[in-house]
Amino acid sequence: MNWNETLTILNYRLARLYRQPNAAIAVVERANYNTLQIDISGNPAVMWFNILDYARTTANNWNKIIALLEVVTSPNEMGAEDETLKGILENLKKGQVPVEPPKPVAVAAVPPVEEKRLEKIMGSKSTLLPISFLEQGLVCARAVVRVVTPAGLGTGFLVGDNYVITNNHVIDSIDTARQSVLQFNFQKTLQGLDAPLEEFSLDPDAAFTTSTDRPETAVLDYTIVKVKGNPAAKYGTLTFSPTAAKKEDFVNIIQHPAGGPKQIALYHNVVTGVDEQVVQYLTDTLPGSSGSPVFNSAWQVVALHHAGGELVDPESSQTVVRNQGINGLRVKEAFDQLIA
Repeated sequence: MNWNETLTILNYRLARLYRQPNAAIAVVERANYNTLQIDISGNPAVMWFNILDYARTTANNWNKIIALLEVVTSPNEMGAEDETLKGILENLKKGQVPVEPPKPVAVAAVPPVEEKRLEKIMGSKSTLLPISFLEQGLVCARAVVRVVTPAGLGTGFLVGDNYVITNNHVIDSIDTARQSVLQFNFQKTLQGLDAPLEEFSLDPDAAFTTSTDRPETAVLDYTIVKVKGNPAAKYGTLTFSPTAAKKEDFVNIIQHPAGGPKQIALYHNVVTGVDEQVVQYLTDTLPGSSGSPVFNSAWQVVALHHAGGELVDPESSQTVVRNQGINGLRVKEAFDQLIA
């Protein structure tokens, strides 16, 4: 059974309800999960991803998910009044297995016979890119790092003169920064082997800022920290786009999903909503991807990924299931203020 939209909804909903490991262990053991086979460490989103991934991979059907939902929606449990969880449970018990609908494909109208051609741009925007796009992406990927903190794993990226940017919910304080390390090159080689890993510590006493420092930026979920040493000389740095992403733009995310080896999300990569603070998109992420750079097609950073699941559409205010990043222009403003 592949990871899907329903599991993403459950991931974030359960992470909000059961934030502490002891509470999570209690409900999964009641669902007859073998907790010895599950990594319960890390922040709540990562913890619940590990739990649901265990259920998905060990049963290869929805039976373990059903057993878990029966526990969390039972009387006196945190999900007893959660209509979304109860609705998912009811549908699964009826055999209504959720299937992601196919993405709509723009189809060009068939022209008269005399106007037909053998080639055509299929859709409102061309998806053709120069082959150097791939080479440039590999160069930029070098500056994307796994962030290892006392509370769990995330992603970050280098900018400027050896600064790393990630989320506030990954590194929330100077004390956390002192105890965290960056892992460069945590990825697989072309042969499927582990690439040589290199670690760098952080230097928050030299420079540190985070979104919760000021009330007006608290919701922007960023942290920027000076890095010890000079990793930029070897791994390079990323640059911000001077303009904001627009709806229907294509975006790509280089990330450490679930804290694992570096990966890239290239498919279903359409921007679906933008405002002054956030950019929303369909590009895939997982817990552990927090702090990833969201790139435009020129490999410039247009957003700092920070959340996914049920979100509010910035235009319609309706609840939607998407991924979301902090608008890159807001993050760049914070960085410029730090180094000024």
